[in-house]
Amino acid sequence: MTSMVEEFYYTNFNEQARNAPPAEQCDTYTEQARKLQDELLESFDEAQKAIYMKYDALLNDLANMTNRENFVAGFRFGARFALDTFA
Repeated sequence: MTSMVEEFYYTNFNEQARNAPPAEQCDTYTEQARKLQDELLESFDEAQKAIYMKYDALLNDLANMTNRENFVAGFRFGARFALDTFA
């Protein structure tokens, strides 16, 4: 079994970091999504708005769960890497 240090040496972990979009691009997309959502909500009647808001809340919950899982996985990876480095 290879150590985490060996895996890090032979694997390009920075590739994922380079694939992250720049913050400005994320801000642009977020603003565009917000404007489209506002337009969509303006076209809905009250019943449709209620359904959409429930849908949006569920998507937000799902995104939060995914973010939490990714954080935990990254933290565990970092902890394993640190333990392997100092062991």
